[in-house]
Amino acid sequence: MVLAVAGVLTACGSSSAKKDDKYYGMTGQQLLEEGNKNLDGASYEIAVQHYEAIEARFPHTRLAQQAKLNKIYANYHDRQFDQALKGIDEFIRLYPNHENIDYLYYIQGLINFDRARSILDKLLPPDRSKVDQKQMRDSLASFLVIVNRYPDGDYAEDAAKRIIYLRNLLAEAEIHKANFYLDRHAYVGAINRAQYVLDHYDATTSVSTALYIQAKAYQALGMPELAQKSIDVLRYNFPYDARLKEFGYKNTPDAIPTETIEVVEYPE
Repeated sequence: MVLAVAGVLTACGSSSAKKDDKYYGMTGQQLLEEGNKNLDGASYEIAVQHYEAIEARFPHTRLAQQAKLNKIYANYHDRQFDQALKGIDEFIRLYPNHENIDYLYYIQGLINFDRARSILDKLLPPDRSKVDQKQMRDSLASFLVIVNRYPDGDYAEDAAKRIIYLRNLLAEAEIHKANFYLDRHAYVGAINRAQYVLDHYDATTSVSTALYIQAKAYQALGMPELAQKSIDVLRYNFPYDARLKEFGYKNTPDAIPTETIEVVEYPE
């Protein structure tokens, strides 16, 4: 997919171009077309060279904008992620109101999503919550920009699905920390990590576990009133939770759940 910039200039080569330049005599439009041809043929490195020649010869033009966009696309598909992210940051800084800016946020989100996924795929599911969360947070931030600023755009629907997946995964990571503290009798730490899930990752699949951890930790600290509050919220929102038996309740509903948890399949 090559994003088009309206009104691309068909500029002539600079008179200062040296004859030993392999692009000597080529117009800007010819460079763009040749770059796109290589892009379509998956010769990404050669395509990037053509786009960089346009940027060098015709800076601050609509043609250079197109070259920057195409270069980002080429670097992304060539898995040159650092270069693609650098190009995205530069383009957003220079052209924050460009018509294709949502696409760049989408690519930015996908890069960090793919990087996080490459790490996650090497881990067994029980260990996935242990992975560094920075790339997941960065990916989440990009997708949130899309759904908040461009809700009617082409990428909003997919971004929304990825947001749900990432929030669930980030919540699981916090639960892993909370359980770590709970197992080591660091109850205040367990309560704080569980509260972080409730404050920042509501409506995720980890909410019930966060409430359970808080109840157990408060009980261990000898704070029955606070423990009961967590238990009551757990009962009201998750009346079928089997862990309610640990607190002397049958896991049968006595109230209408107030919260709907959405689970999505792993996005491709």
